[in-house]
Amino acid sequence: MPDEECEIKQKNCTTGRSRDKDVHQSDGISYFKATISQFNICYSYLGIPSKFSSMNGFRDKREITVGDPEGREWQLRISHSRGKQRNQRFFYGDWLNFARVNGLVVGDVCTFEYNPGGEKDIMYVSILKKQSEPVMEDTKERGTSSKIEDQSPSSEYLFGVSLYLFFWLVSLVETPNIS
Repeated sequence: MPDEECEIKQKNCTTGRSRDKDVHQSDGISYFKATISQFNICYSYLGIPSKFSSMNGFRDKREITVGDPEGREWQLRISHSRGKQRNQRFFYGDWLNFARVNGLVVGDVCTFEYNPGGEKDIMYVSILKKQSEPVMEDTKERGTSSKIEDQSPSSEYLFGVSLYLFFWLVSLVETPNIS
């Protein structure tokens, strides 16, 4: 995702925290789900639910290996916030590279699974990609289909419109009669 989009949406980003209700444990393996927000793509961290952190003993800063669906391994750091919620933990370090290489977009859901008694100290991630945009069929006379997408005008279009308006305004200004 281009950095410009992150800068523009920076003030409107959500915190990117996962909630404790998304934390589960089964047969000694604990997991949580996190829906990727604009915040997680713009900034270099992802919140870890407090319940998940305490269940797995993530009290201090540490590194953990995270395995993605393609079998690649990433060294992510776990740290805690410095504000009022000191019990809030988050992934940082190589998080942004992990997100970019795995093509994460807003709306994707990542499930992080951790088995503290496992053979290797690794957390596995599965990624459920956001549904693609719907395709609308135009009338049968045209015989085409178009993807619903952002209808914001391009910068070239806006430049052309502003240039047209400038010359139109100049033409309205009375010019002195030279006779």
